[in-house]
Amino acid sequence: MLKSLLLASYAAATLVTAEHLQDPGEEDFKSILDLNEQVLVSFTSRSLDSVTAFNDLFHQTSKNASTPFVTVDCDQAHPLCASYDVNSYPTIRHFKRAEHGAPEQTRYRGPRTPKALFSFLKKRELPILTQLKDGEESFRQIDDIVFLAILDDADNAHLDAYSAIAHKHHLDYVFAYTNDPLMAEKEKVRAPTVICFRNNDGDNVMLEGTFTEADAENFVRKSRDSVMKEFREKDMETFMQRDKLTVYLFTRSTDVTQTLRYELISVAKALEKYVTFATVDVGRYPEMPKNFGTEMGGEVVVVVHAPMNDNLFFWEKGRKVEREGVENMLMTILEGRAVQGQVFGEGADDAGGVVREGHDEL
Repeated sequence: MLKSLLLASYAAATLVTAEHLQDPGEEDFKSILDLNEQVLVSFTSRSLDSVTAFNDLFHQTSKNASTPFVTVDCDQAHPLCASYDVNSYPTIRHFKRAEHGAPEQTRYRGPRTPKALFSFLKKRELPILTQLKDGEESFRQIDDIVFLAILDDADNAHLDAYSAIAHKHHLDYVFAYTNDPLMAEKEKVRAPTVICFRNNDGDNVMLEGTFTEADAENFVRKSRDSVMKEFREKDMETFMQRDKLTVYLFTRSTDVTQTLRYELISVAKALEKYVTFATVDVGRYPEMPKNFGTEMGGEVVVVVHAPMNDNLFFWEKGRKVEREGVENMLMTILEGRAVQGQVFGEGADDAGGVVREGHDEL
C-alpha cells in the first residue's frame, strides 16, 4: 500500500520501477521519506566510472527487496546531496520514518554486496524479537547469525532477560524465541536454551540451562566471532601474529566463500591455536592477491602466510579445495617440512614441489 501511494505521488517525469526509484527532485525525495516506513538511498554519481559497478549492483539488488531503494544522482541534484552532507560516492543512507520530526538516518558502512545490503535491511525490517510458531524452522536461516531462545510457555524471567539483550543488539543480529516443544525436540535440547545459528559456516553454539541477562550478553558477544574470519584492513594485527600462520582464502563471490567456510570450519577449529583463517573478497581488495605473490585464477585462490619469516605457501590453482588436503598442507608447514613458495594440492608435491617467488611488500 505504501509503495502504491508513493508511486501515485511520484513525479511523472521520474523513472520509476516497482522497487527502485531514481533521480527524484527535492520535494519528491521528501515525499518518499514521508510515505515509507524505511528507505535505502544511494547518493551517487553517474559520471564517475569508479562507481558504475556499484550503481548497477544497487539497481539489481533492489529487484528482490521489500524496502524501497532510491538512487540520487548528485551530478544533477547537487543541492539535495549537499543538504545531506554527501561528500563521497556512493554514500548509502538508511532512512527510517520518525513519529515526530525528520527521519532517522543511518549511514551504511558494510560490504557493498547484495547479501550484505539485504542483511542490513533485514535486521531493520524485522521486529526486535520475533516469536516463532509451528512450522517456522526456516527462520533460523534468515541471516548470517540468528539467535533463537527455546523457552517454556510461562518462563517470563528468561524471556525478559533475553528480550533485554535483543533490544541492545537487534541491529547487529536477528533474535527470535519459541515456546514450541517440537522445536526443542528437533534441536535435541531442553528449555531454557539459546542457540546461535552461525549460518556462514554451520558452527552453531548453545547456551544451555538457566541464564541471567549478563549470561546472555556474554553469550552473544562470544558467539558472534567465528574461527573463520573475514579480512578487514582495520583488523590487520589479527592476521599478522608472528606465532601463527594465516590462511587467506581469496574469492570472487559470497556463495564460494560460504562453501569454503563450511568445508574448512573443522580444520580451522582444530588448528585455532596455530592458524588464523581469513576469507578475502577480491572485489573489495583487488590488489591483495598480487601482494602475496599470486593472482586470481578461477573462483578461489589459497595462500598461507607465515608472518614470523614472511614465507608463503600456495594451494595449486584449479585444484578443488578440500579439508583433508588443506589440513595436510598446514601440518606440513607447522612441522617445518615445507619450503618457501611450495605449492600443495593433489599431484603438486609429486610434480617436484613447484616453488614460487616471494611477495611484494604489503
